[in-house]
Amino acid sequence: MDNLVGNSFFYFFSATPQVLGGILALFGVFIVFKIKTIKDELIGMGESIYDKAYNAVTQQYAKLSEKVSSTSILDMIKISIEKKDISQLKADIGLIENYDYLIQRNKYYAVYNFLQKLILQTISWSIFTAIIIFLCLATIPFGDFIINHPILLICIFCAFILFILICLSGLIYILVKSLFDTYSTIWPHSESIIHLKNIIKFKSNRVK
Repeated sequence: MDNLVGNSFFYFFSATPQVLGGILALFGVFIVFKIKTIKDELIGMGESIYDKAYNAVTQQYAKLSEKVSSTSILDMIKISIEKKDISQLKADIGLIENYDYLIQRNKYYAVYNFLQKLILQTISWSIFTAIIIFLCLATIPFGDFIINHPILLICIFCAFILFILICLSGLIYILVKSLFDTYSTIWPHSESIIHLKNIIKFKSNRVK
């Protein structure tokens, strides 16, 4: 019986890090690909805004901002696109005050914020997974002591199983979240409603 418990103990705490490490590696590859896809999408959105603004400025039927010249804004957006700097591109797009660009600007902000949250959550859950792997490996040297204390053994097993379930739940949550782009419009008319609210807010601010 003791040999069976001992073998099970060492098998569990040696196999778990390998399984979690493999899952974390596959998870990392997928998330890196997803992050690159979202960054490319943001650059594409920036190019779309630039093309629309460039046509409006060159044809002189619209002004992008009252504070910054339209030419300067276009130059900054173009440089950010060429550098693929999505953070600076966000700041440059924010300089556009013309409410005709509110939907595109808010869409960019939504995707950008989604990306930042995805990166933060990925780092957090990856660290949590790494901690579990470290604790599993650190527990092995104390195997003989733990096996001789049944209550302690049960508590440690239950705790690690709980941690592993939480870890897997977190990784699955991020995968599902990255597969389903929550920044996309879910309801068909929500974008129109948001656009209308933004126009009203924009005009009220200008009146003030």
